[in-house]
Amino acid sequence: MALTRSSYSFVLLFSIVLFSLASLAGCDCSDPPSKAPGITCGKSRPCDDGYVCVKNECVPETGADAGEMEDGGNVHVDSIRIEPMDVVLDSVEGSQPMTDFDVYAHYTDGDERKLFGATFEIDNLAMGTMSAGSGEYVANGLIGGSGTVTASYQTSSGDTLTATTSLAVNVSRTVIDDDVPSDVADRFATVTTSAPDEAAVLYPLDGVVFPQNVFPADVQWTRGAENDLYRITFAKPHLTITHYIKHTGAEFKNHWVVAEDTWRTAAQSDVDDAGELTVDRWLASNSTAVAGTPVFVSFARSAVTGSVYYWDIERGLSVRIDDGTAERHEYMPYPPGFKGQNCLGCHSVSPSGRYISGELGMQVNDLSDLADLENFKGGVVYDLTTDLSTDPPVPVTTSTRNWFFSTWNPQETRIIVSED
Repeated sequence: MALTRSSYSFVLLFSIVLFSLASLAGCDCSDPPSKAPGITCGKSRPCDDGYVCVKNECVPETGADAGEMEDGGNVHVDSIRIEPMDVVLDSVEGSQPMTDFDVYAHYTDGDERKLFGATFEIDNLAMGTMSAGSGEYVANGLIGGSGTVTASYQTSSGDTLTATTSLAVNVSRTVIDDDVPSDVADRFATVTTSAPDEAAVLYPLDGVVFPQNVFPADVQWTRGAENDLYRITFAKPHLTITHYIKHTGAEFKNHWVVAEDTWRTAAQSDVDDAGELTVDRWLASNSTAVAGTPVFVSFARSAVTGSVYYWDIERGLSVRIDDGTAERHEYMPYPPGFKGQNCLGCHSVSPSGRYISGELGMQVNDLSDLADLENFKGGVVYDLTTDLSTDPPVPVTTSTRNWFFSTWNPQETRIIVSED
């Protein structure tokens, strides 16, 4: 049968339709993307094991004569490296800087190409977050420090190749109180030394070590007059916190309670390094800035659980502060006493925290008879798990032995006392 022009057109059109249907069948988006040889590859679409991504196409890693398709030859990855190297990110006023890490593979034929399919991790988790698959790192803007980034890649032979680089995050934060002049930083641009005028830090003590969960410190210093300005600086290798405050007059007590979020930043940044705390003073009387003498403050990696018992000299009471709080509890408001001198001093808490031993302000010869308070001093033991707010509190012992200082054995069955 002879084919007319219209017949040729029909055949051609029919062929195009079949070709298009076949093409559509091969691009069905409901199927997972293939990573087989000859398929386009990329960072989010790595090749199957045994193949490498060459010019965005998956080719066999070895076996130069294995078929008609161009392959990678008898080459394989023998090492990897990370870019960029030795990254430093600067977070200012809470900003969250980021960076992207990439891995480059070195092949046995001397070639080097960007590698996809590596995984990433960092050993310091406090500073920010690392995407294990993409290598994207985002600093949280709260914690400063340094760490090691490790990239790992498993070859088709099962070997794991690794590469490392350093990452540092510098955090800087400045707070200016509302009543402080806007040019306060300029006033401290040049500082002099003058021992009679400097704001000497009284607390924290130089060389102190705080647990991680202690309540924020109340920084205290000497010297000041109304309208003086203070620059309080806390610095670690990757952290600088600066706070400006003003002496407001008679009610100003030369102190600054650190904000809780600032305190946590100080505690968790560069955790193994001591921080340098300095209070500089700008004198309103002569417009002179005087440098303070720094004290060094450290934070332990661990926390302290339980409670702290201390002696309040002014109140004459043993007081408790629970961990992580600033609230004081006068758990024993009416210790036995004599002629108005109610006191429990020189106390010692047992290892579990259940018992407390101490000496009373006046001696109790017979603890079963609390009216016998005629002598000088006496020892006593109380159970801290009971209500000690009664007047008087009920002791555990009825011992007639008197003591000043005491300490417990590990089993809490005996105490060693000092009678002198």
